[in-house]
Amino acid sequence: MTMTLVEKLALHSEDYWTWEPHLMGIYITDEFRLAEGAEGKTRLTIDSTIATRGMRGKVMFFLLGRKLDTMMVAEWESASRAFVEETAAGQN
Repeated sequence: MTMTLVEKLALHSEDYWTWEPHLMGIYITDEFRLAEGAEGKTRLTIDSTIATRGMRGKVMFFLLGRKLDTMMVAEWESASRAFVEETAAGQN
């Protein structure tokens, strides 16, 4: 079965961007923010919102909801690793 996942990445500033995928009536918005933390460390904060549209979205969320949570956490961990690696590479 072939499905299309539509994704939108918007870079609002150097410390704020959003990633918005949607698939089969399920719409996700992830907001990424960088902030200066304690001891000069940089903190990446990710806020996520999931919304359904129409009956198809509600049914798909019912079927995939728990799997989506797992997938999103894996994506966030991947984003965090990439951020740490790129930040470390930039300091060398």
